[in-house]
Amino acid sequence: MVSKIKVLAPTATLDLHPSVRCEIDLIDMNVCSDIRIYSTPHILSTHSPLPRTMRFLFLLAICIATSLQMATIPDKFFGRFTLERSENFDEFLAAKGVNWIIRKMIQLASVTKVFAKNPVAGYNYENLTSKKNTLYHGWKLGETFEADGLDDKRHNITFTYENDTLNEKHVRLDDPNDKGETYHYNIDENDRLVLKMENNNITCRRWFKREKQ
Repeated sequence: MVSKIKVLAPTATLDLHPSVRCEIDLIDMNVCSDIRIYSTPHILSTHSPLPRTMRFLFLLAICIATSLQMATIPDKFFGRFTLERSENFDEFLAAKGVNWIIRKMIQLASVTKVFAKNPVAGYNYENLTSKKNTLYHGWKLGETFEADGLDDKRHNITFTYENDTLNEKHVRLDDPNDKGETYHYNIDENDRLVLKMENNNITCRRWFKREKQ
């Protein structure tokens, strides 16, 4: 999450997010250290007798936590996107152990993905297919929630946004050994929503065309 750290004694500057910059005063053990968050009107301060290195790490943790809270999804991700084409999708399903007949049925299914801001709080994501729809409404970045997956099983689901990528992680609750599966979304130069998935060294991509409003 930290994109750049610049230390020029007695000040450390941390660029954590396009809208978040922290400046930490490291002059003296017993002197106040200030964190200035430029996108907010206030200054967070702490007095600490701890050694300078420990105090720096403590303040860094505060900065990162604040950055996570302030992370937002860019507007370019919002819209309705319809499946246009896929790459290595059959190989990806085969690597997961899906049999040939089921793979063909899945590949023939229509898929539409919808990302939107929730009118109350957080975001909405809808995965609409000819087999089953999954609707996740009101979730927030970095907060895990429980819901049904496309496999009709209960999942712990977490959305995060990092390095211009929206990530959707699923962990199946009925399998204590499940390491989870993460779907990565980007918007490419042609305004397509690109989904990337990986399994057993197989990388699959699916392109979704934005529907006109």
